[in-house]
Amino acid sequence: MAVRGGEYTPAVFESIQGQVVRRDPAQCVIEAGGLGYLLHVSLTTYDALPAPGEHTQLLLHPVIREDEWRLFGFARAQEREVFRALLRVNGVGPQMALGLLSGFRPEDLARAVGAACLLYTSDAADASVYG
Repeated sequence: MAVRGGEYTPAVFESIQGQVVRRDPAQCVIEAGGLGYLLHVSLTTYDALPAPGEHTQLLLHPVIREDEWRLFGFARAQEREVFRALLRVNGVGPQMALGLLSGFRPEDLARAVGAACLLYTSDAADASVYG
């Protein structure tokens, strides 16, 4: 998934619907169209997943690198949006973003990321005026 001007370009994988095959606190397997997809999930999404054998739908965020493809699944759009915002923070990768979403509510993280962006912008403006 590419970032252009701070916005994500459309992904190949937007969502998945299928049967829950396995669910763990860090990942789940959803079978759709005869394929089992391993999705990395936060504890929030894990809690929202139905039992194995039940049907579910999750939003996706793919991370595609030269040596690996990983899919991250989200029960709510807000959680995926905050995940994507966290990825724009310097030094935060997908696993750390997922860990943060497992420990904090998406609303609280969104406010923290927004406040950090305001502080960074304010510091940069101060540096250009006073530097």
